[in-house]
Amino acid sequence: CRLDECPPGLFLHGGTLGFKSEYRTPMGKVEAYVVESGEFFCGGSKTNDDRDVLLVTPVRITNANALSLVSLEENE
Repeated sequence: CRLDECPPGLFLHGGTLGFKSEYRTPMGKVEAYVVESGEFFCGGSKTNDDRDVLLVTPVRITNANALSLVSLEENE
């Protein structure tokens, strides 16, 4: 689905795991972030209008026990 039509929560775009907020910017655009870095998600687009129509895949976690969690301290 398009980013602007995707439900709030996690989504995939290419190899990027993102998070779409239920909130909008003051200009009415989607607030979405890259999970790994916390940066504003742009998906390679140059404008907010282009970003809002990017195709993304919503992610639904059905079994949190299946997730692999990595401690940042162990990787430093």
